[in-house]
Amino acid sequence: MLKKRGLSRRDFLKISGSAAGLAAIQLAGVPHIVSAQGATNLRFAWWEERFIETMNGFIDEFTADKADTQVELQIIPWEAYWDQLPIAIAGGEAPDAFFLVSGQVQNFAALGGLLNLTPYFSEEKIASFREAQRAFVTYNEELIALPFTATMLTTFTNMDAFRAADIELPASVEEAWTWDEFREVLRGLKQANPDLAYGYIDDGRDFWWLPWFYSNGASLINESLDGSAFNTAEAEETFTYLAELTAEGLIAPPGESPDLFAFGATALRGSGHWGVQNLLDDIGGGFELGTTYFPQRTHPGLALGGDYLAAYADGENAETSAQFLDFLTSEVVLNQYLSDNTYLSPRNDIEVDHGEFQPMMDMVNEQAEAMASELLTLHRGLPEFNQINQVFTAEYQLVLLGEKSPSDAVQTISDAVDAALNTD
Repeated sequence: MLKKRGLSRRDFLKISGSAAGLAAIQLAGVPHIVSAQGATNLRFAWWEERFIETMNGFIDEFTADKADTQVELQIIPWEAYWDQLPIAIAGGEAPDAFFLVSGQVQNFAALGGLLNLTPYFSEEKIASFREAQRAFVTYNEELIALPFTATMLTTFTNMDAFRAADIELPASVEEAWTWDEFREVLRGLKQANPDLAYGYIDDGRDFWWLPWFYSNGASLINESLDGSAFNTAEAEETFTYLAELTAEGLIAPPGESPDLFAFGATALRGSGHWGVQNLLDDIGGGFELGTTYFPQRTHPGLALGGDYLAAYADGENAETSAQFLDFLTSEVVLNQYLSDNTYLSPRNDIEVDHGEFQPMMDMVNEQAEAMASELLTLHRGLPEFNQINQVFTAEYQLVLLGEKSPSDAVQTISDAVDAALNTD
């Protein structure tokens, strides 16, 4: 849970990447008017043009028994969305309800732009969400958003390569490989499969890199969220381990394309369950696709990502907005949307039918329950995280490319965290 930290409008716009002024704007988009007349007109913003038909269907269901309510769906392209929405909030012209991603929820909360949803939802409904996500959407002891999806790092496997090496996958999360075992697995895979360029590759950003550190007991930020906790033996040990794997050719260095996995040039890929269908299309029957668990260490270390729903703090339709968010996080809506798009449920009390992908999603969900880090989930959502992550990303790449020592990188990252958080 976060305490309010008094982010100014100027600071918020700087964090969000917008260079525009605070003039009130009307968000451009694709409107969907449910009823021609109505006492309540909700404006609802999203970036997913692919799912206009799906969301319009949900809107129709919500308004079916509400003759005095209409909902206008506004679709804004991804980059424009993050430019326009903070300006609209700061200028008092925000939509009534809107989607956010995990990395932006706390930014908008710090501006004071999110409605306190606590009075509108029962304790039972709030408690139904995953603990890590529930903590993430609690700000200054207020519920400021609702999780709509949950995402978790997913490790895909080339089962043909594993069979050639006579290596079996762990049968449960308790049997997930240790770091030492993972090193030996990668060596065995490369020895048995001469065509492999590397054993493992990931999708190349903090969502896949930071879990190594947090699972080893390292943390970017201290408990009071006002300084660094990164300058530790655990952080340096993690860098050393990953640098050794890279130098040995067991994991791909930063900059290599994750597409190498689909081409059969790596045996494992750290990616995401939400992209499984695209991955299968890329593989095209070249090998059998499987999944396994992220290697374990001493702590739960994986971040829960996802999409979130929020309402505008100064909107005129707070109660109806809350009702709409309640509907969008209902069992009926979540079952359809999560099943169609291979997302995890953000609610513990909903079991989603994922069809042919059920075994994969069961494994990912088991991993989420056992390995999700409330700490990393929270840290990735802090307003200052983007600034911190720029330095972490640069230092991570330098270490794995052999261009900087782990100890020097840890110090640089620690200094950057202190600089970002100590703004007084």
